[in-house]
Amino acid sequence: MPTCPVQGNADLYGLGIRIGLYIQMITVQLSGVLSASFRVEDHIGQGTIIFVASTVIILVRLINASISSATSADDDAALDAVEVFPVLTLLLVQTGVCRVSSRNRLAMLVWVAELVGLAALYNYFWWRGMDMLPRSCPDDKAFFFARVSIWGWYRSLNKALGVFAAIGVAFTVVSFCGSVIYELVRCVLYLVARQADNSSTSGSSVGANDGSRVKQKPSPAIGSIDLLANVGAIVYVEVSLRWNSITGVHSLDSPGQFMPLVIALGQFLSVFYSAAKQLLVMNANEDLAGEEEDDAAECHHAMFHAEQYPVAANRSGDRWQARLPDVSRTTTLCLALLLQLSRGFNLVTFGDSYTDEGRLRYMLKHGREPPPGLILSPSSQTASGGFNWPRVVAQRTGASSYNFAVSGAMCSNDLVPDRKLDATGAPFPSVSGYEMDAFEAAAAMGRIGRPQETVYALWIGTNDLGERGLLSGRQRPNATVEDVVDCMWGVINRLYDAGGRRFVIFNMIPLEKAPLYGGPGSKAAENRNKLRKYTSSVNALLGEDAPQLLRWRWSGATLSLLDVHSIVTDVIAKPSCYLDAPANSAIPFHNCEPPCFDSPGKLSSYLWYDSLHPSARIEEVFGQEFIKLLQQGNTKFGKTFQG
Repeated sequence: MPTCPVQGNADLYGLGIRIGLYIQMITVQLSGVLSASFRVEDHIGQGTIIFVASTVIILVRLINASISSATSADDDAALDAVEVFPVLTLLLVQTGVCRVSSRNRLAMLVWVAELVGLAALYNYFWWRGMDMLPRSCPDDKAFFFARVSIWGWYRSLNKALGVFAAIGVAFTVVSFCGSVIYELVRCVLYLVARQADNSSTSGSSVGANDGSRVKQKPSPAIGSIDLLANVGAIVYVEVSLRWNSITGVHSLDSPGQFMPLVIALGQFLSVFYSAAKQLLVMNANEDLAGEEEDDAAECHHAMFHAEQYPVAANRSGDRWQARLPDVSRTTTLCLALLLQLSRGFNLVTFGDSYTDEGRLRYMLKHGREPPPGLILSPSSQTASGGFNWPRVVAQRTGASSYNFAVSGAMCSNDLVPDRKLDATGAPFPSVSGYEMDAFEAAAAMGRIGRPQETVYALWIGTNDLGERGLLSGRQRPNATVEDVVDCMWGVINRLYDAGGRRFVIFNMIPLEKAPLYGGPGSKAAENRNKLRKYTSSVNALLGEDAPQLLRWRWSGATLSLLDVHSIVTDVIAKPSCYLDAPANSAIPFHNCEPPCFDSPGKLSSYLWYDSLHPSARIEEVFGQEFIKLLQQGNTKFGKTFQG
């Protein structure tokens, strides 16, 4: 058969550009498999649609220039019809099987717009455009399981396929617009319902809807179809280029081909890195799980901290001693920790006495607030009788801790007006007031690291719900637990506006189980019932609000909920799994009736340090579960949501 040499456009579909497109197609498939197998987000599709968009823009300009004159605007050889159809088909297939997260509305909008544009261009080319483009050869061939002419029945077939593609794209556009309208209506109805529902109905609604938030994994059948479409498109393009003797596009001579090739290789390696990291973490968890003895299988913390981290801290009296566990038992976990925490991170914490490491004590001692930007030194003189959970996290991970919590704080002084701190004569420090102001001052002075390397943690609500707040009836008129939750979200919103993207919120412990509320009599029983409703409502609202707010307000953020309610409940149910013998989950270690006295035995044997505060041992458990949540995303006591 005679050959008709066509000088191809290497900057449009040269070897490097084609290989880059092929690598991206494979990478998208691998990323989809990875996101279906592990808890990682599939963001590769976003880069792919940008790559495709730039290629389509160049293709459209070259087609327009080729139709208008014999040469393009850049004095390159005009495009023949035989050059356009392989590239156009490749781009349409790649866009059609590209995975874009439905939660990223902007990326979805771009993807839908690309589908519409490519479908329109595809129909234009086969119905009219190919007749208007230059034609160097008497006949041009395409691959359709055999060598076929693109000017005969094959053109008619593509016209029909173009119509079907347009119909499919139209359905996609309608579905996308419908989903946007549905989400907007759902969001409005949700906000209206939040205002109308009381706290008890809010709590019951979460359990029914919780299952709807489970991420659906891609179907293996859909993945197989995508893979076949990709392979078919690659074969179609390469065979068509060879059969039509198109020259100048089978080498890497043109420097413009290297940028898309390098970008595609970077995405490919990024997916492999994510897969390796997830496998290391998974293997580490399996290794640790296999080490537990059969008689301790039901104890979540039977091996406790020393055997779960490369450097563990064991408390002996008032001294902390580092102990290295057996290397052979932790090699895989060490590798996982290096991948997860190799760069270190900053930990910024807000809250009350469950988190405070000495900020209230400073105010009581000096009669004033700490100077702006001052970061207090670590201290074990806390309401737990030892180090609180932020110090545990800092010791175990090497994180830099910046603690702004103040004992006795509420989320906002708007809940209980006119609260004063006698030592300073100022309003009692709250999270949304003093603590956030102190953080912003320290950040403005450069005392805290970059937001992208920082985890922001909030644990508040004990005083808001307890005897100083809702339980006593001291709140402002019409204040409810929803106001407490809304205040928490307001704090996260300020942190997000300040550049924060990684957040952890602690929910409420079962306050009704605290010795403070465990007295006899009908009044005590009534208080316990109220606290049970308060805490369950707050915890339910946190779980319901988190995915909604991330979707609509905090794009690109990650928020985890640490379920300390379940942790304390588990300690009460299985105290020997967490506490030293003889384990005591009922009586506090430090009692003030008065007079004040310490119970016999070690502090590490007690769940409660005093009538309201968990002991330092339980603070260790909180810190351990916090670290697990950061590393794994979803744990027995935590859940993570992506924005």
